[in-house]
Amino acid sequence: MKFTLSPSKLNVLRECPRCFYDINMNGIARPRGPFPSLPGGIDIVMKKYLANYCGSLPPILTGEVPGKLYADAAKLKRWQFWRTAPMFEDKGLDVAVYGAIDNLLVQVDNSVDPLDVKTKGSEPKTDGSEYYQLQMDIYNLLFSVNGFKVNNRAFLLYLYPALACEEINTIKEEMPADQIVMLFKRKVFEIKCSTDRARETIKTAVDILNGPRPESSPDCEYCNWLNLTTGIK
Repeated sequence: MKFTLSPSKLNVLRECPRCFYDINMNGIARPRGPFPSLPGGIDIVMKKYLANYCGSLPPILTGEVPGKLYADAAKLKRWQFWRTAPMFEDKGLDVAVYGAIDNLLVQVDNSVDPLDVKTKGSEPKTDGSEYYQLQMDIYNLLFSVNGFKVNNRAFLLYLYPALACEEINTIKEEMPADQIVMLFKRKVFEIKCSTDRARETIKTAVDILNGPRPESSPDCEYCNWLNLTTGIK
């Protein structure tokens, strides 16, 4: 395939078509400063936690989401890694799109819904669809073209810190004296999705990549940085 895209790459298109073009066609990546590692650490811990409940639901999701977690732990683990993640190919557009997932909910009719874990510093006030809609649309498309029935929806599990303490009864004996326990609360949102919208976004992305380099956006701080530091217009 001429182009290989992912939800994270396509999100750049939403923010700035020129940056999207430069990343994919010119190899000019956006500058990246220090990146917090805590969300990545929580993501790893949560994947292990949810893996204990394959084919069922953990207490934090019981009554919050329909269905059960995907039962095949080995297959799910492959889907969580970008190199073996579900993929969509369009030979007409000459594009492949892949997306590594966090988890998957299976309903009684064997339809599936993506379940994604997000971390925030405080209780989320909205479902975050302004940031994650495209990602969830893509996930639904990926599974729909790989033999699964989808419901054009996804569930976001937000975790946010609530309390720090020295001990919790259930793990008191395992806790060294110089460590603390950080308690997190959770909040779940359902997001309505569209595989058609995902396809339209992919087509728009390919049209941009096959066309001339888009104009620099005056509102994009990355474009402004590139113009100032390299003189590239």
